[in-house]
Amino acid sequence: MLTNRTRAASVLCRTDCKFAVMTKSAYQTVLDNIDRKKQEKLKEFFRQIPLLSLLPRVVLNTVHLGMSKTTYERG
Repeated sequence: MLTNRTRAASVLCRTDCKFAVMTKSAYQTVLDNIDRKKQEKLKEFFRQIPLLSLLPRVVLNTVHLGMSKTTYERG
């Protein structure tokens, strides 16, 4: 069962420091913006591929969502 607890940490600074506090919703917004920018960059890459550049934007969005990145070793 999850409980609504405040996260706390102890910090020891060697010099004067300033800290910022961010709410969970603000942090999620930042993460969403980063993800959206990554998706736009990937879709722009797909638009540069001749075969994919012929697809309507809505189809390209669907194709993009169905893809995953896989890395293979040479050979």
